[in-house]
Amino acid sequence: MLSKILLLSFILLAIFLRFYDLNWDQNYSLHPDEENIANAARRIQFFSQLNPKFFAYGGIYIYLEKGVSDILSTTLGPDFKPNGIFSYIVIGRFFSALFSSLSAIVIFLLAKELYNKKVALITLFLYTLNTASIQAAHFAVTESLLILLLITIVLISIKLYKNPIIFNYILAGLVYGLSLATKTSALLFITPVVAVHLLFLIKQPKLFLTLNIRLIIFFIASICVFMILSPYSVLDWPNFYKSMQFESSVVTGAKKVTYTLQFAYSLPYIFQIKNLFWQMGPIVILSMIGFIKLLFDCRHQRDFKLLLFLSFPLIYFLVIGPWYAKFIRYQLPLIPFLVVSASILLYQIQNRFFKIGLILSLVSFIVTLLWSFSFLNIYTREDSRISASNWIYQNIPKGNSIMIEYHDSTLPLKIEPFKPDVYNLISIDSFNSNDSNYYAEKLTSADYIVLSSRRIYKTIENLSQKYPLANQYYVPNKYYRLLFTNQLGYQKVSEFNSYPSLLGFIINDDSSEETFQVFDHPNIQVFKNLQQLGKNDYAELLKNPMY
Repeated sequence: MLSKILLLSFILLAIFLRFYDLNWDQNYSLHPDEENIANAARRIQFFSQLNPKFFAYGGIYIYLEKGVSDILSTTLGPDFKPNGIFSYIVIGRFFSALFSSLSAIVIFLLAKELYNKKVALITLFLYTLNTASIQAAHFAVTESLLILLLITIVLISIKLYKNPIIFNYILAGLVYGLSLATKTSALLFITPVVAVHLLFLIKQPKLFLTLNIRLIIFFIASICVFMILSPYSVLDWPNFYKSMQFESSVVTGAKKVTYTLQFAYSLPYIFQIKNLFWQMGPIVILSMIGFIKLLFDCRHQRDFKLLLFLSFPLIYFLVIGPWYAKFIRYQLPLIPFLVVSASILLYQIQNRFFKIGLILSLVSFIVTLLWSFSFLNIYTREDSRISASNWIYQNIPKGNSIMIEYHDSTLPLKIEPFKPDVYNLISIDSFNSNDSNYYAEKLTSADYIVLSSRRIYKTIENLSQKYPLANQYYVPNKYYRLLFTNQLGYQKVSEFNSYPSLLGFIINDDSSEETFQVFDHPNIQVFKNLQQLGKNDYAELLKNPMY
């Protein structure tokens, strides 16, 4: 009875945490990937125009947003406002939260299948409170759906190992095809299916032909689902292929773009491991210890179910580790496996050393709970970009010149009845100019400087410390350094942030991978020109002594 109460309580908590304030940015569309998907959805007209003309994501999520939007429009009539609360983005966030909530249930079933109900309950509790999955649930992007499909494939693979019937192969194929239709980066989700198939071939070589026919059926099911749910990946193959080439070149670093410069000279694997701390909190230590222990257990006990479970995270981490682009969202598929690993370790310790295990479990639960709610508090407060915009309109006179950064969010936002065009916005491109005169001219013309996140100046600071890039970014780095130390005649007059916090304790996550912070709680700084230095003064202050 107690286990049923706990199960229901944890599921309800998971739903609450993921659905809490999905309109956290008040419909300002502050996440660029959300806006890209929403714009693709707006291009769809059932059934005359089905080409999203956007292939960074699969078709399924785009069609889902558009389909639900059309249903709401038909049902609610004039009461439905596409750009209001029922916007494409909020619809996408609803489904993201729904898929994340369902993931909590499926991961419970996976842990139960892998170990027992006690481990499953611990897993459910820890995953319910997982910071990364809660954050992903608040974004109208595909990560939550991908996680749901991934752990479903792993669960089906374990059942397939127990019963290799055609139905299980077809079911696995359908889910895998849906994964590919969600995002082509799901290619590696096939790992547990291939692993179980190889195990069958080794154990039952006489069934070679039968088993391979079933694998072919798996691929047929996958291809059919993919082509039905993301048809223009095939029908518009040239543009799809071009998009995949671009995305691949960005990931590998063959093509350098401004939003990946933060990863220059970052250490493979180490960078990802460090950022797992932000995604999981201190329990990541237990997770990694537990995962390593499971590897040894798998080897010594010859537990093939465990082998299937471990196959994906091992292969996946080995593949993404050397990538140039190390966005924190790439690590999300590892989270369920690490949570299960921590849960099994806690259970095993408690079984062997009851008091120590009980204390460790309680500490882990409390720390994870506090970590989770400190990050949830981000969504209880007004977005820092909205707060900063309101401050700007109230404190900076109309007609003043505001210097903003070309490669970051433009502030102030349009907040009725105010519009940004009441100011003279001066854009500065710090990534592509190392000329002191360029900055001198901008600084002379500006009355205020607005830094809408750490995205630019932190990346510049990092690049300036790396040989041979130090000289290339000398002037922009010096510009930021002098700005922050009040040596340019500008003084900070306001700052807006929304760091994770609870009971007065603040977690400064400035050292996390930038997209973990800048999408939903960026740190914004406003500087005022108090000394009005001349162009020559600025040029002298910023000049590179090597020239």
